[in-house]
Amino acid sequence: MQNIQENNLKEISVSILGCGWLGLPLAVSFVQKKWNVLGSTTSKEKIEKLKEKGIKAFLIDLDNDIFQSQFFKTDYMIVCFPPRLKKNGDSSFLEQIEKVCSQLSVNKNIKVIFTSSTSVYPTENRSMKETDADSSHALYKAEQMLAKSVNERLTVLRLSGLMGYGRIPCKYFSGKKKLTNGETPVNYVFRDDVINVIEAVIEADLFNQTLNVTAAKHPNRKEVLENCSERTEYIKPEFIQPDQVVPFKIIDGEKLNGLLNYKFKYPNPINFPY
Repeated sequence: MQNIQENNLKEISVSILGCGWLGLPLAVSFVQKKWNVLGSTTSKEKIEKLKEKGIKAFLIDLDNDIFQSQFFKTDYMIVCFPPRLKKNGDSSFLEQIEKVCSQLSVNKNIKVIFTSSTSVYPTENRSMKETDADSSHALYKAEQMLAKSVNERLTVLRLSGLMGYGRIPCKYFSGKKKLTNGETPVNYVFRDDVINVIEAVIEADLFNQTLNVTAAKHPNRKEVLENCSERTEYIKPEFIQPDQVVPFKIIDGEKLNGLLNYKFKYPNPINFPY
């Protein structure tokens, strides 16, 4: 895999659609690399906050058809706004992606990274590779829509459960009792690693790919939550032995390792800093 020349990287522009919990620190990291960074927000109040961090801020509101064409005149776009499928439903998210695709179609050279999720995989008590996705899942449909729009210029990153910086696993189970999923393996990834992988994909010009992004180790939930509780203020949950096997899946990250040779900063969720 040939990396892009360093001089060319200094001249690139990157648009980040969704400067939230992941998108904002990603944008800041790009700014630190001296890249030309464009960031979107749905909030007028957040415009100045983005500008203060060296980000060219744009108001983009997919639900209300508010676009700025300059935002899409860029070398790379990272699509990383949360789908909110449980709150708004599949159709609302897919309508948003359709609007993104209509804007992307005017730029025939743009390369796109879509931060999807490993929730596209069914829970079948086995390891899940990139070819195992549920084709009926809204995120999978979104991936296909984007692929049709930009063809080989898309790379899909299916992220495991995002952790770090306020997202603490034991926070969500603090003090709970009679949990039956203590023996199921976790699929987590730390935010720093996601940011580093996205940067590495751009630097390696690794497109026309679908890749799982997950920490290499998959300790069981009980180990992770008990260790997390011991290091934080959250109350250790209690587990009981289930009557039958609790469904699980293990996300396989070998394809990314083979293509990108990325070394994870936090390969084991037990050692994630909180």
